[in-house]
Amino acid sequence: MPGRLDFGEARGHFRRSRPLRRDPEPSGVRLGSADIYGALEGIDEIEDALVVGAEQPDGGYYMPMFVVLRGEAQLTEDLIERMKRQIRSRTSARHVPDEIISAPAIPKTHSNKRVEVPIKKLFAGTAPERAVNLASLANPESMRWFIDSAEQFHRSSKVRP
Repeated sequence: MPGRLDFGEARGHFRRSRPLRRDPEPSGVRLGSADIYGALEGIDEIEDALVVGAEQPDGGYYMPMFVVLRGEAQLTEDLIERMKRQIRSRTSARHVPDEIISAPAIPKTHSNKRVEVPIKKLFAGTAPERAVNLASLANPESMRWFIDSAEQFHRSSKVRP
């Protein structure tokens, strides 16, 4: 979500997210992860989320969104469709992730920022020891799930025709 600075009567807005790149050609639609996080506001089942866009070795592009569910919530088809509809209606169809995946936790820095770049690198095929600095994380144990998920993604994508 965009940050906001108040300066008395004037307000300045700034973005805290990296742009996602859905297509190699400029489309005029800026895909900001903060836009997607903001679009999820009001969906009570979601505690936290992280979206990345990873260029693939074959020239493809993969944009998964990982969600941490609140309490006993389950990632049902209904919830997935509600998230997609809300993202589409509040941003654009290009902002809708390729896949929505339930995660146990979102890795964060010591200043409580989502760690998007290392996750993007993992899903783009970078080796974990080159993609992730565990010392920079407030919750380094959360990264193991993402490393395993990225490895599984790459194993399964090699099997695809």
